[in-house]
Order: sequence, then C-alpha cells, then structure tokens
Amino acid sequence: MEEAHTRLREAAGCLASLGSPQARLAELSILNALGTLLRQIGRAAEALDIHRRGEQICRAGVPGRADELIAFYHAVHRQQIGNDLAALERWHEAEPSLRQALAFFEAAQMPSWAEQARLDLGQVLGATGHPEARETLLVARDGLAVLRSPRQAEAATALAALGQGTTGM
Repeated sequence: MEEAHTRLREAAGCLASLGSPQARLAELSILNALGTLLRQIGRAAEALDIHRRGEQICRAGVPGRADELIAFYHAVHRQQIGNDLAALERWHEAEPSLRQALAFFEAAQMPSWAEQARLDLGQVLGATGHPEARETLLVARDGLAVLRSPRQAEAATALAALGQGTTGM
C-alpha cells in the first residue's frame, strides 16, 4: 500500500507540472485514486485534503474540455469529500457533499453512480439518525440490486444496522 501511495503522489505531482488539458484530467483521476487509497488505509484527513485539491481543479475548469465532463469530475470529488468527512465522523458536513454528488448523477442519468452516492448518503443519514435514512437506504439497495452491484449487500447491512430489517431483498 505504501508503494502505491508513493507512486500515486509522484504521478499527481508530475501531471500537475504539465498543465495540458489531458494532464489535468489524468491528475483528477490520480487524485481521486490517491485520496480513496488514503481513506481506505485510515488516513481520511489526508484524503480530504487530496480530494479538495481535485475539487479546486474542477472549479478552475480545464480549458478545451466540455463543462459537462468537468462537472462529472467535480461530482465524483464531491462524493469522495463526503466519504472522507464521514470517515472522520463529520456527518453533518458530509451530507451536503453527498447530496450534491447524488443530484448531479441523477440529473446526468448515471444510475450506477447515483445509487452508490445514494448509499453513501444513506449511511451518513443513518449515522445522524436522520428520518430520511431508511428510505434512502431502501432506494439505494433496490437500485443497486437492479444494477447487480456488490454494494447492495452493504446497503442491506446499513438497513439492518438501523434496526429496520432488510425485507424485500
């Protein structure tokens, strides 16, 4: 894992120095992977910094690239920021980021991305005892089942953790 972390960090630095539109898009992908890796190895605060760096690139835009493409990258980074904040148990800060990502993926008609963002949102809502948690997780579970996503089991587990059961699966 440490070697992957080092290589991803080096790649991000190299791509940042190039400045071409292609390099910017590649940098966004590398930053996403690097941040996700950091969160998975228990370094969520570092992951949050990395994903925020990606978000800054999205906000600045990438000349010569369609706004819709940059909006997609931005939504991905918003989802990751929400997940980083959730890993830090900063639930109320995580919620708006995840809602923004979900709204983009739904508007763009990207169900595989939307249902994963919905699951992430449902888990955050569940952690705060929000009344929308159960319905959000039910919709995510059913949507992920239609997509045959392995994350449907994660949704069922989150529902069970709410004490609401997982009937209908």
